[in-house]
Amino acid sequence: MINGGWQSFQRTGTVLAVQRDRPWTWVTHSGLTLRGEAGDWEVRESEDDEPWSVREDIFRSSYEHLEGRRWRRRGVVLARPARDGEVIETLEGAATAHAGDWVVRGDAGECWPVRAPEFAKRYRPVDGAPPGDTGAP
Repeated sequence: MINGGWQSFQRTGTVLAVQRDRPWTWVTHSGLTLRGEAGDWEVRESEDDEPWSVREDIFRSSYEHLEGRRWRRRGVVLARPARDGEVIETLEGAATAHAGDWVVRGDAGECWPVRAPEFAKRYRPVDGAPPGDTGAP
Protein backbone atom coordinates (compact mmCIF):
# COMPACT_ATOMS: atom_id res chain seq x y z
CA MET A 1 0.00 0.00 0.00
CA ILE A 2 1.23 3.49 -0.89
CA ASN A 3 1.06 6.46 1.53
CA GLY A 4 -2.45 7.76 2.10
CA GLY A 5 -4.01 4.36 1.47
CA TRP A 6 -3.37 4.44 -2.29
CA GLN A 7 -2.96 1.02 -3.94
CA SER A 8 -1.99 0.10 -7.52
CA PHE A 9 -4.66 -1.38 -9.79
CA GLN A 10 -4.61 -2.69 -13.36
CA ARG A 11 -7.35 -1.31 -15.62
CA THR A 12 -9.42 -4.16 -17.13
CA GLY A 13 -12.28 -4.71 -19.56
CA THR A 14 -13.57 -3.03 -22.67
CA VAL A 15 -15.70 0.05 -23.31
CA LEU A 16 -17.60 1.77 -26.08
CA ALA A 17 -16.24 5.22 -26.94
CA VAL A 18 -16.86 8.05 -29.38
CA GLN A 19 -15.01 11.35 -29.61
CA ARG A 20 -17.30 14.37 -29.16
CA ASP A 21 -16.81 17.42 -31.38
CA ARG A 22 -18.71 19.80 -29.07
CA PRO A 23 -18.89 20.44 -25.34
CA TRP A 24 -21.45 18.21 -23.62
CA THR A 25 -22.91 17.45 -20.21
CA TRP A 26 -24.26 14.39 -18.45
CA VAL A 27 -25.83 13.65 -15.07
CA THR A 28 -24.08 11.22 -12.72
CA HIS A 29 -25.82 8.52 -10.68
CA SER A 30 -25.77 10.92 -7.72
CA GLY A 31 -27.49 13.69 -9.70
CA LEU A 32 -24.48 15.93 -10.38
CA THR A 33 -24.10 17.52 -13.81
CA LEU A 34 -20.58 17.19 -15.20
CA ARG A 35 -19.14 18.66 -18.39
CA GLY A 36 -17.00 17.25 -21.17
CA GLU A 37 -15.16 19.48 -23.64
CA ALA A 38 -15.00 19.38 -27.43
CA GLY A 39 -12.47 16.69 -28.34
CA ASP A 40 -13.13 14.65 -25.19
CA TRP A 41 -14.27 11.06 -25.52
CA GLU A 42 -17.69 9.85 -24.37
CA VAL A 43 -17.03 6.46 -22.76
CA ARG A 44 -19.43 3.84 -21.38
CA GLU A 45 -19.39 0.15 -20.48
CA SER A 46 -22.32 -0.65 -22.79
CA GLU A 47 -25.05 1.20 -24.69
CA ASP A 48 -27.30 1.13 -21.61
CA ASP A 49 -24.71 2.35 -19.09
CA GLU A 50 -24.06 5.85 -17.78
CA PRO A 51 -21.41 7.70 -19.84
CA TRP A 52 -18.37 9.59 -18.63
CA SER A 53 -15.87 11.90 -20.30
CA VAL A 54 -12.16 11.28 -20.89
CA ARG A 55 -9.84 14.01 -22.15
CA GLU A 56 -8.23 13.23 -25.54
CA ASP A 57 -4.62 12.82 -24.34
CA ILE A 58 -5.66 10.70 -21.36
CA PHE A 59 -7.95 8.58 -23.55
CA ARG A 60 -5.15 7.81 -26.04
CA SER A 61 -2.82 6.66 -23.25
CA SER A 62 -5.50 4.69 -21.37
CA TYR A 63 -7.34 2.78 -24.11
CA GLU A 64 -6.32 0.51 -26.99
CA HIS A 65 -8.57 0.43 -30.07
CA LEU A 66 -10.06 -2.99 -30.87
CA GLU A 67 -12.65 -2.33 -33.60
CA GLY A 68 -15.41 0.15 -34.36
CA ARG A 69 -16.38 1.88 -31.11
CA ARG A 70 -14.88 -0.85 -28.88
CA TRP A 71 -11.70 -0.08 -26.91
CA ARG A 72 -9.70 -2.04 -24.30
CA ARG A 73 -8.81 -0.39 -21.00
CA ARG A 74 -5.05 -0.48 -20.27
CA GLY A 75 -2.53 0.79 -17.77
CA VAL A 76 -2.19 1.05 -14.02
CA VAL A 77 -3.88 3.58 -11.72
CA LEU A 78 -3.76 4.33 -8.01
CA ALA A 79 -6.93 4.03 -5.93
CA ARG A 80 -8.07 4.27 -2.33
CA PRO A 81 -11.38 3.90 -0.49
CA ALA A 82 -13.37 7.15 -0.54
CA ARG A 83 -14.63 8.94 2.55
CA ASP A 84 -18.42 9.33 2.63
CA GLY A 85 -19.30 12.81 1.36
CA GLU A 86 -15.77 13.50 0.08
CA VAL A 87 -15.78 15.99 -2.81
CA ILE A 88 -13.45 15.01 -5.65
CA GLU A 89 -12.34 17.71 -8.09
CA THR A 90 -12.50 15.85 -11.41
CA LEU A 91 -11.54 17.28 -14.80
CA GLU A 92 -15.27 17.57 -15.53
CA GLY A 93 -16.33 19.24 -12.27
CA ALA A 94 -16.80 18.46 -8.59
CA ALA A 95 -18.20 15.00 -7.79
CA THR A 96 -19.23 13.66 -4.38
CA ALA A 97 -18.06 10.22 -3.26
CA HIS A 98 -20.19 8.01 -1.03
CA ALA A 99 -19.49 5.21 1.45
CA GLY A 100 -18.11 2.21 -0.43
CA ASP A 101 -16.87 4.26 -3.40
CA TRP A 102 -13.25 4.39 -4.51
CA VAL A 103 -11.19 7.42 -5.53
CA VAL A 104 -9.04 6.65 -8.58
CA ARG A 105 -6.00 8.68 -9.70
CA GLY A 106 -4.66 8.43 -13.25
CA ASP A 107 -1.21 9.05 -14.73
CA ALA A 108 -1.90 12.76 -15.30
CA GLY A 109 -2.89 13.23 -11.63
CA GLU A 110 -6.58 13.40 -12.47
CA CYS A 111 -8.95 11.90 -9.88
CA TRP A 112 -12.50 10.59 -10.04
CA PRO A 113 -14.85 8.58 -7.80
CA VAL A 114 -16.04 5.11 -8.83
CA ARG A 115 -18.91 3.19 -7.21
CA ALA A 116 -17.88 -0.13 -5.65
CA PRO A 117 -19.66 -2.42 -8.18
CA GLU A 118 -18.07 -0.61 -11.15
CA PHE A 119 -14.68 -0.52 -9.42
CA ALA A 120 -14.76 -4.31 -8.94
CA LYS A 121 -15.47 -4.78 -12.69
CA ARG A 122 -12.95 -2.23 -13.99
CA TYR A 123 -9.85 -2.72 -11.80
CA ARG A 124 -7.70 -5.59 -10.49
CA PRO A 125 -5.09 -5.22 -7.72
CA VAL A 126 -1.59 -5.28 -9.18
CA ASP A 127 -0.17 -7.33 -6.31
CA GLY A 128 -3.04 -9.83 -6.33
CA ALA A 129 -4.39 -8.74 -2.93
CA PRO A 130 -8.12 -8.00 -2.74
CA PRO A 131 -9.03 -4.26 -2.83
CA GLY A 132 -8.69 -2.68 0.60
CA ASP A 133 -6.42 -5.46 1.95
CA THR A 134 -3.51 -3.83 3.76
CA GLY A 135 -1.76 -7.11 4.48
CA ALA A 136 -1.97 -6.43 8.22
CA PRO A 137 -2.99 -9.36 10.48
